Amino acid sequence: LNNLISRINSNFFLIISQILFPSLMIMTWGIDNFGIWMFLISVPYSISILNVDLVTPITNKMSFYYNKNRNMELSNIYSNFLFIVLFNLIIFVLLISIIFFSFDFNLKILNNLSSNQIKISLIAIIFSFTFFLLNSIFLVKINYKGKSYISNNIIIFFDVIIKIALVVSFFFSENFIILPLIFLNFNILKTFILYIYS
Repeated sequence: LNNLISRINSNFFLIISQILFPSLMIMTWGIDNFGIWMFLISVPYSISILNVDLVTPITNKMSFYYNKNRNMELSNIYSNFLFIVLFNLIIFVLLISIIFFSFDFNLKILNNLSSNQIKISLIAIIFSFTFFLLNSIFLVKINYKGKSYISNNIIIFFDVIIKIALVVSFFFSENFIILPLIFLNFNILKTFILYIYS
């Protein structure tokens, strides 16, 4: 029941945030800055598509072994999963490094930002996505005992908080660089919270 309620809440907040967030970002930061933000976020997102989602099948398999009290198999499958996540992380970092050092970011959409702002923004966003990949290690540990509502609630909470913080940050600083730094810091905090619960 807890898992079901959490999933319904997750879908509800996702729909609301998808409707409100773009409008509020455009109202505060302006359409140009919002466009830049979406472009910079899309760079690591496009690479992360290559990351195969193993959380669900690994969680299901671990749940099976956990309920059968087969601790050796449970330990083995989790160890293999850790290896795959770290391998994916290395591939992600390599691909993003190739793009970062070889791609010419002298694009019209980025004209409003200095080269330093572009580099700092990309580094912060890329680090955020490495934490996103690391989260799968902790999600599996939380979920395999049937407590996916815990991880769902943490993810919902941080998704809402990050979006609110991005919008509100405009009233404290109009410097674009604050957006990726907020994004990075909240993602680090989310990973830390998931680690504690796992």
